[in-house]
Amino acid sequence: MAYHVTVYIRGPTGLDWQVWRGLQQQFRDFWGEVDFFVFISEQWLLVSLLVALIYAFAITERIKAGKPASAHEATQLINIHDAKVIDLRDRSEFTAGHIVDAIHIPHGEMEKRIGELAPYKEKTLILADKMGQHAGLSVAS
Repeated sequence: MAYHVTVYIRGPTGLDWQVWRGLQQQFRDFWGEVDFFVFISEQWLLVSLLVALIYAFAITERIKAGKPASAHEATQLINIHDAKVIDLRDRSEFTAGHIVDAIHIPHGEMEKRIGELAPYKEKTLILADKMGQHAGLSVAS
């Protein structure tokens, strides 16, 4: 069953009525007589399911490559649990400043140099990079 929704918009004072009618027409042209809102109201279950699936996808993409750690958690892992830090930044960024005793393996060379991490197989590894975009990809490889 289809419903027809009519939107009544009262124009603000001082605005030319021809301009206001033009804005109303642009609104109707864009939304197609408000079919979008009708669809959402009639198919609320499907829309809710879509929103839930998008949310679940975002959560799984965020955590599938490893748990993100705050600076406090990383400090505890390094000091208490003797974790090793792998710095994935470029050489210039690494020489400009890095965490003490960090192992420098640029992101582009991770697959070639993965053997260097064999001695640390039993330890917790913290992958650090500038913005966080390479660390998750490196965990997956």
